[in-house]
Formats: sequence, structure tokens, C-alpha cells
Amino acid sequence: MITDGVITIADTKGEELEAIQQMEQNQDTSRYIIAYPLEKHRAEFQKPEVFYKSIFDKTGKLVGFMILVLDNDGMSKYRMQTHCHPR
Repeated sequence: MITDGVITIADTKGEELEAIQQMEQNQDTSRYIIAYPLEKHRAEFQKPEVFYKSIFDKTGKLVGFMILVLDNDGMSKYRMQTHCHPR
């Protein structure tokens, strides 16, 4: 877990995948990314080379996520990041 007092980045828990998928469906987000269906998130989440990271605000609310992938050379690749801004 990484925190700076404003945001916290932690390993994603399986029960957060539905909220992550809903973030992708947000009208402000969906124009910029190709959203994964929930089943694709669940499948990717199970892969040992794929790392989901959840982003929480200072109140502990889930506000975003990142997907990192290790390639065959052991290098990480940044696949996706999504944030929801409270209104």
C-alpha cells in the first residue's frame, strides 16, 4: 500500500471489480477508453502477470484504479487508469 495522505494506492480486492467496471461505464470516462466487461476484469484479475491497483481518496472511497502487466522480459506495462471525480 502506498499513501500520501491525499490518496492511497492498494492491491485491488476481488469485490472491487464490479465498482471498477462501473467506473469505466461512467459517461465522462467511456469516451476515452474501451471498457472491459466484468467477466474480462475477473479473468484478467486472476492472471499472475496482471496487477490491479485501487486508488482511494482520503476518506477511503474508491475513486480509481490502475492495471499493470508484466511482460515476458519482466518489465511492467501500464495498461489502464481510470478516476472518478466526485461532483
